[in-house]
Amino acid sequence: MQLQQLVQAEKRTQRRIPIQMPIDVLLEDHPTPLKAINQDLSWGGARFVTERALETDSDTLRLFFPWQQNSSFCADAEIVRREVLDDGRLIVATRFFRVPPMSEQRLEMMLAQLGGQQAALPLSERLELVYNDPDDICDVLRQIAAGGLMVTTTAAYREDQSIRLSIAGTEMSSELTLRARVIDQARQLLPGHEWAPLHQVELRFEHSVSDLYGFIRGFAQGLPEETLGRDRIRACATQLASHG
Repeated sequence: MQLQQLVQAEKRTQRRIPIQMPIDVLLEDHPTPLKAINQDLSWGGARFVTERALETDSDTLRLFFPWQQNSSFCADAEIVRREVLDDGRLIVATRFFRVPPMSEQRLEMMLAQLGGQQAALPLSERLELVYNDPDDICDVLRQIAAGGLMVTTTAAYREDQSIRLSIAGTEMSSELTLRARVIDQARQLLPGHEWAPLHQVELRFEHSVSDLYGFIRGFAQGLPEETLGRDRIRACATQLASHG
């Protein structure tokens, strides 16, 4: 049985920052990106305005945001809402479902720089899981490599929300931090402890398979020598990451 210390997640609203800037919108079935103006940005998504309709049957797209020295960062997003404004322009709200590691770093740096009065709010809701057994950690790594994870937590989440998941051992300095989406959750009541319900939460990771393998490799390589079961965890991680 997995033994994990459950840390209550922060329940504050994540930072959503008004920021107007030109972005490129690449539709799945169009080779040339559309020009749009971003309206606001958060760790979990963005809202933009475009002069023309999105001529596509797909609900997913790729957004390119400007970065320093004429570079950019990108995020794959799904459309959650679109509305025609009075002036005929289209405003589109999106939610990120895949952000490459370098792009995520740049996204977080931009949000931190633009935070202003919202700096006290977290970029995202965070769930921290701490495991005290090497076999449990290996089991978690196997689930991560498969793209999802089942966890038990004291916090209730909204279905379909994105959270930042951190996984570590009680005596580790190495930490595995991932972007995850809540797919489903079920309330659990323990006999005699109905006053303290737990929640079984199913998560799906918002990373490509190759990025997940890379995170697993980095986590294992960063384990300090004194880590209990380090060689076992590293062997497990190496075996999993070899498929990537």
